[in-house]
Amino acid sequence: MLLSESESRRRRIPPGDFAPCAEAFIDRRNPNSGGKLNYSFIGPGVAQSDKQTVNLSEPHGFQIGGVTLPPGRVNNLHLHFTAEVFACFAGEWDFIWGNNGEHSARVKPGDVFTIPTWIFRGFINRGGQDAFLFAALGQDDTGGIIWHPKVLADAEQAGLRLTAANRVVDIQAGENKPENEEWMQPMSDSALAELRDISPAEMERFIVRRDALQWREDFAPDFAARKARARIAPILGAGCSAARNSFAPIAHPHTFSMEWLQLPSGAEVGGFRLNHPQVFIVFGGAPDIIVNQGDDEIKTPMEPRGIFSIPPNVRRAVRNDGKESALLLLINGGDERQLPQWDDEVLRRGRESGWGLDPGRNVAPLATLASGGLQ
Repeated sequence: MLLSESESRRRRIPPGDFAPCAEAFIDRRNPNSGGKLNYSFIGPGVAQSDKQTVNLSEPHGFQIGGVTLPPGRVNNLHLHFTAEVFACFAGEWDFIWGNNGEHSARVKPGDVFTIPTWIFRGFINRGGQDAFLFAALGQDDTGGIIWHPKVLADAEQAGLRLTAANRVVDIQAGENKPENEEWMQPMSDSALAELRDISPAEMERFIVRRDALQWREDFAPDFAARKARARIAPILGAGCSAARNSFAPIAHPHTFSMEWLQLPSGAEVGGFRLNHPQVFIVFGGAPDIIVNQGDDEIKTPMEPRGIFSIPPNVRRAVRNDGKESALLLLINGGDERQLPQWDDEVLRRGRESGWGLDPGRNVAPLATLASGGLQ
């Protein structure tokens, strides 16, 4: 499958195209919550306002959003039915959870936090003005969210109510509830009591700290042929790495997987194809994402915070011609392992340097494979 110039441009979301919405949620007037900006980059996410711009609405099997808050401001307690994973781009954040927000954990740049479903969660900006979180949500239809009863009560005091269809109605501005919809009812005390409590020690298992990453170079068959070697670190799920001994610290299903990809100056990965959508988010450096090949090749320069979505079966490569190391977050569709279909050139370079793929499509030394009768 080839990607056209126009389609390639459409699937790139540079920071200049980010479209913040200050009215996405019911808590926008609640105490200590003003100034929250929500972003829906891929899919609508859980936004509750038709004023929210969606950059790329095409279904991926997962969704990508983002959020900023002024220093000290709070994103109030709510719960999700599908996966919610935060990747901290900038600033420091206190994530809170529990029926009263009684637990907390500090998250810093490069940390990734997947918060279990069906528990109340929120967060507070403890960093500076530039604090920013990317968020990945499971499934194309998340089912919305449930706000904590106190959040709904505070919003009503400020003139905002929520319908059962998750529509915000600004009573203060004279808006009326649609006739065919009922008001959202707060969760009962008995339902609250049934929710799971997760201690901070237990919750730490769901945080992948940047300083604890397990990096590997042998995730592509031609890694040994490269002077500047890229490396990959699993975060959650099976991912698209071909490294034999690469195991994500978080393994339960999300409808997507995540990995970090780091390319020193001069490094390149690919080309390869995947059978599911793949999204690149640049956290550092200025890499190029290349789709197609030969006369059809399209090179897209990227920058920090830039997002690029590649559909299934499109040939892609990532190259870093800049002076600084590049860091990208890879988000791969599906819970199953995404086996890269490597270019013939990648396989040839691998063979010449003594490496190939075993029957499980993992990178392995050809000498060892030959000792087992494999060619």
